Amino acid sequence: MSSFVVGAGRVGRTLTRLLLSSGEGISGVSNRTRERAEETAQLLGVPAQATEAPEIPPETEIVWLTVPDRHVGSAARSVGPRLPPGAVLVHTSGTIPSSMLRAHAPEAASVAGAHPLQTLTGRPVDLERIQEGHWFLEGETVALETATSLLQRMGLQTHRIRADHRPLYHAAAVLASNAIIGLQGTAAQLLTHAGVDEASAEQALAPLMKATLANLQEMGSGRALTGPVARGDVGVVASHLDVLGREAPDAALLYRTLLEPLVQIARANDLTDAELLDAIERLRLESPGESR
Repeated sequence: MSSFVVGAGRVGRTLTRLLLSSGEGISGVSNRTRERAEETAQLLGVPAQATEAPEIPPETEIVWLTVPDRHVGSAARSVGPRLPPGAVLVHTSGTIPSSMLRAHAPEAASVAGAHPLQTLTGRPVDLERIQEGHWFLEGETVALETATSLLQRMGLQTHRIRADHRPLYHAAAVLASNAIIGLQGTAAQLLTHAGVDEASAEQALAPLMKATLANLQEMGSGRALTGPVARGDVGVVASHLDVLGREAPDAALLYRTLLEPLVQIARANDLTDAELLDAIERLRLESPGESR
C-alpha cells in the first residue's frame, strides 16, 4: 500500500519513518515551506514537495494529513481535488471528527481519523515510541478499514472510537501526558520553595516519576499506588494540606483535586482501612481554612 504524507512535522516524519522501516510504500511527502521540505528530505531521505497543494502520484492509496488541527480544513481543501481515484484521506488529529474531512474534501473516496496515543518530540526515538503506542480511529468504512489494516500490518495496536467521543478521548491523552509535565513543574516549585535549587529539584524528581510510570505499566494503578493515601496516613495528608494552604495555595488546590482519584484507587484495591480513607476524604472536602 502506497502512502503520501502531508505536513511532515513531528507526527508526519515519525509516520514516514514507521512506513519506511516497515517496508510500506511511500509515494511522497510534503511541507508548507521550502525550508521545512528540505529539512524533511535531508532527515528522511525521501523527496519532499514544498507546497500546500502537492502533486499526489496516481499509485497513492492513502493520503495522511498530519498538519496541526487549525490547518486540517484548509489542507483537506487543497488536497481533495488532487486525490487519485479511490485514494482515501486520513487525518491524525486527536479531536477533529473525520466528518470535517468529508465537508472540506468531498472528492475523497472515503475519509477517516487515526490518532497515535503517544508523545512525539521530533527525535529519532519517536519511531520506537510510536511502535509501542496505540492508535485510535473513526471514520467511513473504507478509509477506516484501509488505515486499520495498514497500521495492524505494521504491528500496531488499533482501537475504534466514536466521532463524538474524540474530544473526551483527547482530553484523557492530555491528562496522561501533558498534565504530568504540569505536575512535575508544581512539584519542582515546591522543592525550590523548600530550599532545593531548581536544577537539583528537576533531577531529583525524574527518577521518582520514571519509577512510578514503570510501576504503573508493570503492575497497574492499584499495586503501583504508594504514599500516604495508600497507607491511610491521615495525619500526613492533613500536614500536607496545612503547609500547602499556607505556603502554596495553588498547589494545595491541585493536591486536593488529586486526592479524590487516589482515594478511589486505594478504596477499589483495598489498600487500607475504609475508615482511614473516609477521614482523608473528609479532609479533601474541608475548606482550606479548616485543614489542620
